[in-house]
Amino acid sequence: MRAIDVVRKLAPQARSAYVQAFEEGDALLARYEVAAPLRLAHFLAQVMHETGGLTVVRESGTYSAARILQIFGAGRHSAAVTSAEARRLAGDGPALFERVYGLGNPRKARELGNTQPGDGWLYRGNGLMQTTGRGAHHRLGEICDLADLFETRPEAVSEPKYALLPALAEWQLGRCNALADRNDIRAITRKINGGYNGFADRVAWFNRIYALLREQPIASWEAAKADPQTRRLQQDLSTLGFPLKIDGRYGRATTRAVAEFQRRNGLAVDGIAGPVTLSSLKARLSIANSGGAPAADLRQSQVRVPAEAVIGLGGVGLGELARNAVAALQPFADLSEAVRWLALGLTVAGGAVIAYGLARQALAPVLLRSQLPVAA
Repeated sequence: MRAIDVVRKLAPQARSAYVQAFEEGDALLARYEVAAPLRLAHFLAQVMHETGGLTVVRESGTYSAARILQIFGAGRHSAAVTSAEARRLAGDGPALFERVYGLGNPRKARELGNTQPGDGWLYRGNGLMQTTGRGAHHRLGEICDLADLFETRPEAVSEPKYALLPALAEWQLGRCNALADRNDIRAITRKINGGYNGFADRVAWFNRIYALLREQPIASWEAAKADPQTRRLQQDLSTLGFPLKIDGRYGRATTRAVAEFQRRNGLAVDGIAGPVTLSSLKARLSIANSGGAPAADLRQSQVRVPAEAVIGLGGVGLGELARNAVAALQPFADLSEAVRWLALGLTVAGGAVIAYGLARQALAPVLLRSQLPVAA
């Protein structure tokens, strides 16, 4: 099956320029060696996510104030947009991107090569890989032997004649073919995105695309080449007591083991062995190797919550919790009735929140089986 066949089947609302680019793109895909099912599925999955199923040409910037804060607010982006700024910038793409990508955010502007007023808007997300920044437009133009075409005329990035070129050049720069051969969608996403934004959606696209392209009815992780880094990860998890087949392939069992390790060590549970997870794993192994707790015990370092504790909060039911709360409030009997009832309500609500958290922790291994995004 050709790439254009996948596009027609899975992206019925695709922009005509993108459709034309794929109709005429077989030779280009072959030149960049993105034709084998596993490689093409990973490439198309990234493209489909970045463009919303080939419907997005340029980043619009018409975000609400709430969305601006979610993406560009303090603690989420170097721009650290304030609430007041978000309200002012809502719906104003040029002003927003000058603030977050352009001279209004000097750190990001330097990173993106945006040196002139208006560059934040002019060189906003563009084309199949949503190329961003004057620097990236210039660099990809040179790599594609087109001199400064993309810098002087950024709209060319999404024209049928050129659309695949910068996307494939970026793919090649990230050495993504080798990552695709290992079925490492985590590393590919990090190369393309710089993080794991939209990871679940990228995996969903990949699974749909690979189902169409695969030549044999086997899972993608089974078709992948063994990866030494994945093999080392599996060995480390096995040392800590997680039963895994050490085959160098990042399949469902490995994803679940990583997620369970994350849960037990208070990390974000996503099944992705990123830098934070790997550092925590290394620390746990160091404890075992230095003669501390036995390795098998480290797997249990975050104590498993027994079912009875979840149901009754460690033997104390919610009814008993309420009675205890009433007793605790006796010294304040001279307070108004409204205050006493408010305090009681807050105490019971706090207990309910604790029960909910404990239940989620205990049920996490079951929930992970169905919720974690896995390249199937």
